[in-house]
Amino acid sequence: MPGNISIYAAFFFSLAGALLYLGTLLSKRQGLLLYARRAYYFKTAAVIFTSFYLSGALITHKFKYFYVYAHTSTDLPFRYLISAFWAGQEGTFLLWALLGALTGLVIIKFEKEYESPVMFILLVGQAFLLLFLILYSPFRIMVDIPLEGLGLNPLLKDPWMIIHPPVIFIGYAALIIPYGYAVGGLWKKDYRGWISRALPWALFGWFFLGVGIIIGGYWAYKVLGWGGYWGWDPVENASLVPWLTCTALVHGILVQKARSLNIRSNIFLAIITHVLIIYATFLTRSGILVDFSVHAFGETGLNSYMMAFMIVFLVPGAVLFLTRYRDIPAEPVSEKWYSKVSTFSYTILLLTLSAVIITMGTSSPIISGLLGEPAGVDTSFYNMTNAPIVVLLALVLALCPLVKWKEADPKRIWSSLKWPAVFTGLGLAAAYLVGVRSLLKLVFIGSALFALGTNSAACYKASSRGIKNSGGFLAHVGLALMLIGILSSSVLSESAIISLKENETKEALGYSFTYEGSTFKDDKEALEVRVDHNDKTVTATPKMYMAGKDPMLMREPHIIRGLFRDLYLSPLEERLEKPGETLTLIQGESAYLTGYDIYFKEFYRDSHGEEGKIRAGAVLIVEGGGIREEVIPVLESSSQGRVFIPADLAGTDKQVFLEGIDVSEKMVLIRMVEKDSPPPEKVFVMEVSQKPLVSVLAFGSVLLMAGTLIAVWRRFSNYY
Repeated sequence: MPGNISIYAAFFFSLAGALLYLGTLLSKRQGLLLYARRAYYFKTAAVIFTSFYLSGALITHKFKYFYVYAHTSTDLPFRYLISAFWAGQEGTFLLWALLGALTGLVIIKFEKEYESPVMFILLVGQAFLLLFLILYSPFRIMVDIPLEGLGLNPLLKDPWMIIHPPVIFIGYAALIIPYGYAVGGLWKKDYRGWISRALPWALFGWFFLGVGIIIGGYWAYKVLGWGGYWGWDPVENASLVPWLTCTALVHGILVQKARSLNIRSNIFLAIITHVLIIYATFLTRSGILVDFSVHAFGETGLNSYMMAFMIVFLVPGAVLFLTRYRDIPAEPVSEKWYSKVSTFSYTILLLTLSAVIITMGTSSPIISGLLGEPAGVDTSFYNMTNAPIVVLLALVLALCPLVKWKEADPKRIWSSLKWPAVFTGLGLAAAYLVGVRSLLKLVFIGSALFALGTNSAACYKASSRGIKNSGGFLAHVGLALMLIGILSSSVLSESAIISLKENETKEALGYSFTYEGSTFKDDKEALEVRVDHNDKTVTATPKMYMAGKDPMLMREPHIIRGLFRDLYLSPLEERLEKPGETLTLIQGESAYLTGYDIYFKEFYRDSHGEEGKIRAGAVLIVEGGGIREEVIPVLESSSQGRVFIPADLAGTDKQVFLEGIDVSEKMVLIRMVEKDSPPPEKVFVMEVSQKPLVSVLAFGSVLLMAGTLIAVWRRFSNYY
């Protein structure tokens, strides 16, 4: 099989290249370097070939491969055939290996002194990823070749699916490089020389990981329909934690370059950032968190290998760090509390503390599982523990541009506070007037406003000396705006739940809502709601549809965007309002309803219906009144909308409707009515929310990433 052969070849050349680079490092024989590079080129060529081969299999619908069968179908648009490459575990491992391989080509091209240690580390990482692909190959053959695939997960049929995973994995691939430089510096006892080389890569990985986190938040806000953009899901945290430690590393390197301080902590942060990426990979792909995360992958049988992956990078790095610890220069810090060095130290400490807390929360199923029953922590844990950290971080952020690397002048600092203080006071007054009364929330807003004021002034001054000098301050302005947007969109949010019959109008949150029926858009049932506000009318189209190999009800919100607030319409359910009684049943259980015992036997899946229709039902055994009968009420979704198809109870005047279905919870909602009941009316239930200043959050995100990109440009142009 060409795909599997190329994976084996890539694995072989990874091991060969790693051994040759290690030989170069240990023996100083430069002749080995040529062979090491050739091995790397062969390995990279094999990875590229494997990637193209998998892409070709996806595009041409080679359903003989289980991966192609599991993630595509013949009616899948081309853009999603491409993104199906990284829709499953095997594909993401290959994507990670591909991006890491391309990263190594840059190191070989431009790096001389540190090529051997960095490339050795990189190849060890590549070998593990390729080992995973050997053990869990995307080219596993189906015993019986199907004519059609299962299709892409409905939640992944979004344009952001094309961008988001590659962006995240570019960050993952890049952040092994600072690890390699740090370990290389320890090996060479060059505790200062490695940082200038590592800084561009740390910034590069930091940028892409940050962009990926922001895209993921926007994607959740736009598609998932729960009204938020960050839910502290373990997979979300998996990217956030290394981003926090990498942020700390970047600031620590800047201190080391300016004052030769933080040498030990920088080595530690460079090592732990990459180890945390591997740990996050283990958590989210081992099946441990499958009951605690909507994004986590299930069990694959790779747990012990992923654990070995983490140990191989953690233990040697830690041993080398501890062995060299006493040799690493540690200059005494004699800075005042308000100095530039101190503000950077506070930043590093707070970011690291936040990373530790989030890691503990994310790892709680493992920790609690060792003591008894595995359990996750509530989102309130993350909010409560990180809120004071964020307030302190914002205050440090405000102080940072007021101090210089040279001796800080208290008088100059105080004189610089006047206009930012006025700006903060006005902002707090505005927040109080719009209803913010909590002291903690006012402190949060005030600290963010203060940071915004001082950094905006500093950004303006820095940009006058050239755009390259403004990156850090611009990123800080963006972060301050994000903090304001996060608090406003959550604390000041208002919501209401509305039930609407067709052509019925109701008022909520100062808006008028009219349900005008349903239509079909993009193969999804769109529920048309006319929204009237201040003589303006907008037709919103939140969507509900059945999808997936085990048909599930999917929901997509509609967002009416505004400069100062978003109106968020999240569909909850579309039900039939009619007489009769309802009953919720779990598969394998029975319950009593209007004189009958009803047993929920199993789900019914019709895979032979008309094209474009999805039929899902419940197999029920109804007993009572002298009858015992198996009936199957069905819920059908098609281009004409959703249709409730009842099941008649023979010899009675009763009908059973299936009104709701949740395959993941093995649960259905049924209703029993009389056959001569009046025609049912459709009722649409939705939650409407006002989200203030989401636009500020979005704008701040753009500025944060723009500032980071400027910093990346500056550091790469300085070194390369």
